[in-house]
Amino acid sequence: MSALNGGARLTGLIIVDKPIILFPLPLMEICMISADLGKQLESYIQQLVDKGRYGSKSEVLREGVRLVQDRETRLAALDASIMRGISDADSGRTKSASDVFDRLDAKYRAMADKAEDSA
Repeated sequence: MSALNGGARLTGLIIVDKPIILFPLPLMEICMISADLGKQLESYIQQLVDKGRYGSKSEVLREGVRLVQDRETRLAALDASIMRGISDADSGRTKSASDVFDRLDAKYRAMADKAEDSA
């Protein structure tokens, strides 16, 4: 074990302005994907990197994929909720709109009355 790296295996190498910096990296398989983004998206990605918002084009693309994953997860949850609602309706577990509106009307009238009393 080396005191320099705490016993971690040095698996990364970055060269920055000639000095060599070694640091531990998790061992993982690197997957390369090639995609034609078109001039407009490529230009936008380059602007983000040039402005320092991201360190590399790969960082921008990884963030984009994470955002798509998040959106897809939320859409899957919404789809599941819709399916539960349809199942409830098919099983007769519903309330009439007039009952719901009457309850909401009473609730908000009580809230308005309480606000008037405290003013």
